[in-house]
Amino acid sequence: MCIRDSLGTDLKKDWADADVVQRSRDAVPIIVDEFISKYGEKKGVELALKYILPMVTGAGKISDGSLEVVDGKVKKIDIKKWEQMEIMYKMLHEGKGMPTNRRKIFKDNEDAINNGLSLSAKGLLKIGLKPPAKDDKRAVDLNNIYIGDKKIEGLQTKLLDQSSKSMVSKISKEGEGSVKKQSKKEADEAMYFIHDVLNVYKNTVFLDNKALGLVMNGINSSMKSPMRRAANLLYVFDGYETVKNPGKNLEYEHMIPAQDMLIRHYEGVYNGTITDENVKEKYKDYTVQIIPQEMNSVLKEAGYNSLMPNDYELGKGSWRRNYNDRTLAKNNVVAIRELNTKKYIGLVAEKVSKSINKDHISINLSLIHISEPTRPY
Repeated sequence: MCIRDSLGTDLKKDWADADVVQRSRDAVPIIVDEFISKYGEKKGVELALKYILPMVTGAGKISDGSLEVVDGKVKKIDIKKWEQMEIMYKMLHEGKGMPTNRRKIFKDNEDAINNGLSLSAKGLLKIGLKPPAKDDKRAVDLNNIYIGDKKIEGLQTKLLDQSSKSMVSKISKEGEGSVKKQSKKEADEAMYFIHDVLNVYKNTVFLDNKALGLVMNGINSSMKSPMRRAANLLYVFDGYETVKNPGKNLEYEHMIPAQDMLIRHYEGVYNGTITDENVKEKYKDYTVQIIPQEMNSVLKEAGYNSLMPNDYELGKGSWRRNYNDRTLAKNNVVAIRELNTKKYIGLVAEKVSKSINKDHISINLSLIHISEPTRPY
């Protein structure tokens, strides 16, 4: 399932089209105004800083770099200038071609704020930037944000780092229960953000499917983007805390692939089956598990790297992607446990995997499980 097929657009052409990119940029102040109207000034601005900036900027360029900003508007770079840029890039990168599309509609924070966010609140939203860092990037100055003459204070924009290494470290310091609760709170907020954005696009005439395709790319453009954050960490496997190099040997794995969930959300909003009232229930299965890289490889080999089983429906248990006919008896299948509980899924599947494969990963992890399974597989 991909965005291009779902929307019926040609994303490669759309990302190279200055008019389409500009329409997507023009949507940003509309989204911010929607947040301010719905949640109030402080919360609205906070959401914009938490989720819009990572969604629309971060690559240091727009699209593949063939677009530039002139007087606040996107223009196609002159072909001769582009050829010169390509020559220079190859000189600096051992002959490699120009970088691919990074799926960002603003060049950097300065561009996104000056030509996007600051056009909100009738042009009265002012967001300060800190002096350039060593990499020339400018971070938002949270002590310098105003709407008109009113200073917006107490903004909280720090979020959990979406990685196995960071999460394991945080759990070791604060405990599973604390991290579970915080992850769920942040995921719900990101989920509602995505829901609001999709509704803005649905209800705004000039935002067609081409512009929607670009923003959906941005929503799922990196681990810092809102789509990745909308999944809460819920499951681990026994022995995860003993792994010496969690950043390398463990996978922070979305149990429904992020793009699959995003398309389901988009289709539900546009056909009316996902609403403000039921969106939280629809996202119940969109969770994260920390699993060994060896088990992540099993999912990839089974064809589930970016897909769910064909018969999967929201609410039917995303664990079915782990434990099914394609993965049964494969080596290194492990059971998962809900954080801060003794609720396991996949005990039977792990037992079968261990009985058939004598070099099972659990031999090195000394896995210890409860004796009776609580769910299928």
